[in-house]
Amino acid sequence: MYCIAVQMCGKMRVTISSSKISTTNIPFNQVFQVKFNKYNQEGNIVYEYNPFHNLRIMSDTDEHKAGELVDFDTNLLQFSLHHPVNIECQPSYDGSVNIILIDDINSPKLINSRFTCLENNTYKVVERYKNNNTNIYRDDSIMFDLDTSLYKRITKIPVVKFVGVEPGGSNKVGNYNYYFTLSDVDGNETDFVAESGTVCCYIGSVNSPTSIRGGIMDEDSNKLIKLSLENLDTAYDYVKVYYTRTTAGQDGQLVTTAHKIERDFVIKSTTCDITISGYDSVTDISLEAINAQYFLASTAKAQCQCQNRLFLGNISRPEIPYKELKDLALRFIPKIYMSDSVGYVNSEYVDSTGQYEYYNPWNIYYRLGY
Repeated sequence: MYCIAVQMCGKMRVTISSSKISTTNIPFNQVFQVKFNKYNQEGNIVYEYNPFHNLRIMSDTDEHKAGELVDFDTNLLQFSLHHPVNIECQPSYDGSVNIILIDDINSPKLINSRFTCLENNTYKVVERYKNNNTNIYRDDSIMFDLDTSLYKRITKIPVVKFVGVEPGGSNKVGNYNYYFTLSDVDGNETDFVAESGTVCCYIGSVNSPTSIRGGIMDEDSNKLIKLSLENLDTAYDYVKVYYTRTTAGQDGQLVTTAHKIERDFVIKSTTCDITISGYDSVTDISLEAINAQYFLASTAKAQCQCQNRLFLGNISRPEIPYKELKDLALRFIPKIYMSDSVGYVNSEYVDSTGQYEYYNPWNIYYRLGY
């Protein structure tokens, strides 16, 4: 705890009257005291003891202000004497330590120490500056559960919007389907949180239907694809993009491949604009990676580490209410709905509305059913 005393010896009063400005000194003698807590960013780990200092207060209390960092002293972990806690420690990439907690009643949790040990028995606090520091945990029942969860989850369902296909890129011809995950600054990804519809990428211009052709295999369409994601979880910093592309050769045999774009798309507020030019580096992945059945564990009784991998044993999976979902599905009644026209292309291949029916990838995406 530090205390700073400031002595003020006087102040000045300014009076404006008409076009004249006059000043008057007001003498006084007053001492102000400001108290604040100072936590060392570096120090000697042998002679100092500090608990984890990585809990952020989300609302004002009698003792703390909103946004203040305090010691990790909370009952939000919901530990119980009847369920012993199993603890595993693993090193993190920045020299800090991840502590993994399981107790067979709560979901597996990961808490970072937020400091790293240096040479000569010294330490340093590790800061991770982004939207939400991944080693700082919010003192809120919902946010705390998400921040400390061993596997990444989201609180919002993203909305994918197709903006259009424009000239100027280098995407290969074919039908594309895009899949999105969210990532924090450490590179930890969620499962797939959103999927686009089919984006058709061909050779030619929508305003000139006679120039359009599908292309063969890996032929360059000279086009780029624009998408937009909205209602994103602001606890994450980036969007990662995966996609499948279906094309065909001269024999007409369909070929589907899967890829990952090696580029992070930055989340701004709750939206992310994605322009896929075709020039980005991509990694080929298997189709099974797109359709993977992801691991979920609501509780676990045992854990161990081997060759930098964590294994959980005797797990319980979340119960999915299949019966209720099946009953709910029977209550949906589909009907034909047509709000806008897709345009009309006449015998001269001209469309005065500018929509160009299903020559337009936008109409294929939004107004074509399969």
